[in-house]
Amino acid sequence: MDKTSKRILDCLSKAPDHTIFYYNDWPDEISDIDEDVIFAAIRYLIKKELCERCTNQNGQSIGVCLSHEGIHRSEFFRIRMREFLYNSIAVPVIVALLTTLATTACAYYWNKINSINTTTIEATIEETTESNIVEFSTETICSGG
Repeated sequence: MDKTSKRILDCLSKAPDHTIFYYNDWPDEISDIDEDVIFAAIRYLIKKELCERCTNQNGQSIGVCLSHEGIHRSEFFRIRMREFLYNSIAVPVIVALLTTLATTACAYYWNKINSINTTTIEATIEETTESNIVEFSTETICSGG
């Protein structure tokens, strides 16, 4: 937001009923600004939904007033900042932590499964080796060798 728009918002914040009527002179806070620039800034503020046009019974625009968001813009700014911080910092940190936990758990169980399989394979190899030695010895003794 530019400096002129901020000045107009500040002026509207201080005005009675947060309203400036076009048929009155501009308030002193913005009287040094060119009228075309003021209207351009007002159009910008209306587009950003910080201001609304005030109309008479015939629907003619007679002034500008702050919208709800314009009146409470600092509160809305805090809400947007909190959402930004949550979405851009907290969520990625939580995802990273959960990914690390999942990866660590998978690695732990993978190693545990492999150690059980390795122990089983080693026991099978030892049993096979021992039975071959026993068979070899028995054959040698029985065949007279």
